[in-house]
Amino acid sequence: MNTITLNSAINDANRNIIPADDLIVVHHESDSGLIRCRNKAKTLTGLFADMGDGVYYNVTGWVRTAKRHYYCVSYGMGLAVSANTGDRYAAAYHSFDSADERDAYVEEGGDFRSSNDWREPVPASDRELKAAISDKSIIICRA
Repeated sequence: MNTITLNSAINDANRNIIPADDLIVVHHESDSGLIRCRNKAKTLTGLFADMGDGVYYNVTGWVRTAKRHYYCVSYGMGLAVSANTGDRYAAAYHSFDSADERDAYVEEGGDFRSSNDWREPVPASDRELKAAISDKSIIICRA
């Protein structure tokens, strides 16, 4: 092994040693003893081994964390469905970065299910929401 290869291996190892204060522990894997952690910005995740003294070693490398979205539907004329298809009538779908943002938006809607602009949360697994996402007819909401 030449000196360049050895120095490269040492530098790679040093880059994967991260102080515990720079990580957010997500889960302790019981079968392997590894610890799943995120970076402070919550954009990357990885599996770490505890080296002791408040230092973790990144075993897997970083993986970009999928961004989670929270959805709701607003009904322009109150809760209504099509008699032919059973799909929501006059519905607009909205996407939010956090559940708190979505919940605040839903609270501003109509007071009753039959009220104009009635709003309610929708799970990401909803069939009509998935269709709206694939049609790119979803409204992106940001705080």
